Amino acid sequence: MKFPDEITKNQSSDDLNLFNYFDYREYLRDFYQLKKSKTGNYSFAVFSLRAGVKSPNYLKLVMDGKRNLTGEKIQAFANGLGLNELETTFLENLVLFTQAKTAAQRQVYLARLSRTQFPTPEANSKLVREIRDEWDFYSNWYHAAIREMVEMEDFEATPRSIAAKLKWQVSVKEAAASLELLKRLGFLITDENGRLKQKESYVRYGTRRDIANLMVRRFHRATAKLATECLEDDSEQAHEERHFVGVTLGVNRKTLPQIKARLNEYLRALNAEFTIRPDSGEPLADQVYQINLQLVPLTHSPSKKKVKKEK
Repeated sequence: MKFPDEITKNQSSDDLNLFNYFDYREYLRDFYQLKKSKTGNYSFAVFSLRAGVKSPNYLKLVMDGKRNLTGEKIQAFANGLGLNELETTFLENLVLFTQAKTAAQRQVYLARLSRTQFPTPEANSKLVREIRDEWDFYSNWYHAAIREMVEMEDFEATPRSIAAKLKWQVSVKEAAASLELLKRLGFLITDENGRLKQKESYVRYGTRRDIANLMVRRFHRATAKLATECLEDDSEQAHEERHFVGVTLGVNRKTLPQIKARLNEYLRALNAEFTIRPDSGEPLADQVYQINLQLVPLTHSPSKKKVKKEK
């Protein structure tokens, strides 16, 4: 998937759509430039007057990131922008998302933005729809699993068969929704024989890096939870199928980029060597696994050492 940069650039006077933005300051800049191009005497003071804001330069300060918007100011700006009730709600969540200080807060507001309800299909936003789909994909482990299952030798593209084959409980309804999601995202396509297959070997997300980072973190959280549940299974079969290993290292921070690169290289090598494709001539896959490599700091970084005070 790719979200083209031009979605929020070079908008015509008829298609400046708030729902195509995930940074409210960018929208404000485009709004002001559009108004200025259509009405030569439009100014920051004119906007402030319409918004009921005392400072004639407040819009510029917000656009430049020198001021944030609070509750009352959000409503004032909505008035100045001429937004309706639905657009005002979207703007409020967009402001909170843009100004959020932690990843947890950004995830909350991104989820709200992705769940925007539109009054008509025509008013829908392609950007919001696609981010909503990507958010759903990274929220649950089984979407990636089903994407891999299509390459298995006994795969049946029916929700009931998929739900029955997955080890961890997934309903038939969830399996059906997952198939539709994977098709919408373009991760799965139908070949000339009517069989589902992966469009590409790798999953490629196309959102802005900051949004993609939130989504991937959500995916890792879901798979980490799954790994914990797997570890609690004390059956003989579970012992045979799973494999948990770890190492505790004392390292210098300067080597962290090298360590991360080696871990990435290792995963790429595993993927290249052991992933079986239908056209490889080898026996097809008969099981799907999730492999996680985790690099977790166990001590504070040198610049953040905590010294215990003596009493």
